[in-house]
Amino acid sequence: MKKLYFLNEEEKNRILNLHESATKRQYLSEELPYTDNSVNLSSRTNNTSKDTPKNVSQAELDKREARWGTDLKCVPAQPNKKKIVRADKTTSYQIGNIVYYNTGRKAENGKMVDYNCATEFKTTVSTEDKAKKVQQYKQQVVTKTKENTIAIQKLLGLEKNGIMDSALLQKINDKLNGGQQTPSK
Repeated sequence: MKKLYFLNEEEKNRILNLHESATKRQYLSEELPYTDNSVNLSSRTNNTSKDTPKNVSQAELDKREARWGTDLKCVPAQPNKKKIVRADKTTSYQIGNIVYYNTGRKAENGKMVDYNCATEFKTTVSTEDKAKKVQQYKQQVVTKTKENTIAIQKLLGLEKNGIMDSALLQKINDKLNGGQQTPSK
């Protein structure tokens, strides 16, 4: 019988590469059920078993999904997120060109990398905001001190002006010592 097809090394590699890329596309389409031209998914190289939903028990999927309320709660709390319901009924979130998964991994620039809330969404407080907070705290202290001073003045039967002066301090001292003057040292 005559050989109808001759397979050289180059043709063999071409067929293997076609098969490999088709297999990758199959896994990627299950992982990312949307198309986003800004993320080049075909260049993803470190696809691990924890990123693909194949052969994962429902208990494991539920455990991963629960992470959105615990150690990954920073992602659903973002104001500009887009919730994506996946084929396995779990969710992922897209923020800009980055897709966050409940496995603690994200698709960024065509690659899967780990993330965590401690480092992912750092917020910086401006110097102006810090100054406002300090000013608010000082105002709260002044207000509370005045309220407490008025309450003390009321208990001592004095005029309630909210001013803490030496006369008021002397009255407090006298009251605490039973009306006796303590000797100064």
